[in-house]
Amino acid sequence: MHATAPLACGQAMIVAGYAVRFVPDMTLVADLAKAHTSGKPDEKLTHFAMPKLLIVDAVVVTAILESLTHQVHP
Repeated sequence: MHATAPLACGQAMIVAGYAVRFVPDMTLVADLAKAHTSGKPDEKLTHFAMPKLLIVDAVVVTAILESLTHQVHP
């Protein structure tokens, strides 16, 4: 999937007033593995389940960071 589709979807949800979380794929895996190892997977699952939309994608997160960088340093 092209990076702009999930980014546009996420932005539309934010504008509509919904909570959206963008998470890099490897961060999600690492956080869930760490929570499982510590015996507290429910807490981390609740954390990721709170927003109405969870976008897990390394490409999208990279695009967001690049966009923010260009806004701060044009």
